[in-house]
Amino acid sequence: ALGVEASAVHAVLGSRLGRSFGNEQQEAFWLTVLGFFARHPMIDTQQIGPICDFLYEQKFTPTGAVLVNGIYEPGPPQQPGLSMAGRDPATLVAQVQQWHRGLARARSRGVYGTLVWAPCGVPGMVRTEGADRHQPRIFRVEELLSGVELRAEGAAMHHCVATYAWSCQQRRSAIFSVRIDHQRLLTVEVDLRSMTVVQVRGRLNETATPIGERVVRIWSTQAALQIGTYAFGRRW
Repeated sequence: ALGVEASAVHAVLGSRLGRSFGNEQQEAFWLTVLGFFARHPMIDTQQIGPICDFLYEQKFTPTGAVLVNGIYEPGPPQQPGLSMAGRDPATLVAQVQQWHRGLARARSRGVYGTLVWAPCGVPGMVRTEGADRHQPRIFRVEELLSGVELRAEGAAMHHCVATYAWSCQQRRSAIFSVRIDHQRLLTVEVDLRSMTVVQVRGRLNETATPIGERVVRIWSTQAALQIGTYAFGRRW
């Protein structure tokens, strides 16, 4: 209705906005973001998912620290007054890229470095293929259970999965790393409320390779997970 290009709409549906706009205040803000995408139809759709992650983290994600008694006390977001007014697409993309580099360089501290959580109950997977060959391939799907592990995943894959620590700690999401012969292949988000695979990212936010998609589908079937409409073939 706002005139957003179809390719951008698909990218939005493949991002965190594809599941929820949040409360009334958050919805009003995301409406201005969609308006921004409508006004700038030439924006690279590969950047839309990272932009949504950046805006959400800056405007809505609490900051804070784990106290001595183990209780997490959230603080205010970094930019609660963040607005889309007057924003330039190139400048915004540059800010997102700078934010990514900051996530990769920063030490393990604060919300991303100190949070830990228990397994969500969704089983991982170890699958060996080509056992009759000289060098079989071993695929592993493993849940990441701390801010430190998310940061390592994000640094290796060059995306911003580290910012999902708060959602994992709150039991809204679970993040899994898909690896082949111990090399990172994909990062997967599971929405724990619907038990659905909702996002699949490769290195640099690329879409899944055919091999990676096949492995995720096999694991999803074994783990009794649904697969979201935009989990594959759309960029975060």
